[in-house]
Amino acid sequence: ADLTTLVQASQSQGVKMVCWEEAGTSALINPHLLPHTQGTLVVIGPEGGLEDKEVREMQNAGFQVISLGSSILRFETAAVFILSLYHWSATRQKNQIGL
Repeated sequence: ADLTTLVQASQSQGVKMVCWEEAGTSALINPHLLPHTQGTLVVIGPEGGLEDKEVREMQNAGFQVISLGSSILRFETAAVFILSLYHWSATRQKNQIGL
């Protein structure tokens, strides 16, 4: 699907994030602050990265730009990394509230 289709389809998502290798350390993802709501969408760009105009279009549609750190990860690795952070964060949250 193209970016316009993605942006249109994302309108019903509660939390929208886009991983961008040029986001810098100020946008570094914090696993302690990950939202645990239904309807979370995380976009990972293709090899070669996202273009500035693509990121701006997603920001205009309500996406939060996040960084996965200083290393540039392959698509597959980035996906596993994000899922692992969410799993860790959800497990930690459950343990804190005694579930």
